[in-house]
Amino acid sequence: MAGFKVKISDGSVVGPLDDEMVRSWYQQGLIDKDTPVLPPSSKKWVRLGDVLDTRKADKGRAAGGTSDGGPSLWHGRIIAGALMILAGGGAVAALLAPQAWRKDLTPVPWLEIGLGLVLFGLAALHESDWARRLARTGVGLAAFALFPLGGILIAKGVPMDALGVIASACVAASGLFFLLSPPLPMTRLLASATVVLLGIYGVFRFGVVMGAAALASTAGGLGAQ
Repeated sequence: MAGFKVKISDGSVVGPLDDEMVRSWYQQGLIDKDTPVLPPSSKKWVRLGDVLDTRKADKGRAAGGTSDGGPSLWHGRIIAGALMILAGGGAVAALLAPQAWRKDLTPVPWLEIGLGLVLFGLAALHESDWARRLARTGVGLAAFALFPLGGILIAKGVPMDALGVIASACVAASGLFFLLSPPLPMTRLLASATVVLLGIYGVFRFGVVMGAAALASTAGGLGAQ
């Protein structure tokens, strides 16, 4: 597929992108005239301003406008941050109702997990790029940590559905990792959000052992206390 490849501020390469998409990113301020780009059918990286006419985009940029349908890093941050904060709330719920969680995967540091998710969620919602990188690094490290944990559980001979919890958590973490990437086309952004939701569903599906009625009864008992 012909198009520009763009090397953004953190060193990541995105593309190929057509001319209009590159201009849209430029107009939004995601890249500038000094951003390295690899033009179609070329093997040499050059400055964006040397190979693409940005005069029209300069006018929109000066006026503070953006192109309709252009991708935005902000959208990915909002989705990732909101999902992590909600998942942190789920970890707190698990802390309050430990009997709802399968016994062959206990003990679980729910408080630490919940605080970590909320911390990374708040970092993702911050506008600065260093905060996005912090959240993305934390999510990536957490995903890698699940692999040795899975190996330990296999050695202990836990059932396959218990391993499904770890696999689902890996799926959710991978989706969050991509959501926290530099700017993505909207289709990829939505696909990453779907992966996260599927992973969260898998954790709930394989990890929670009490039915809805029992969970409601537990919640009522906690409220009465």
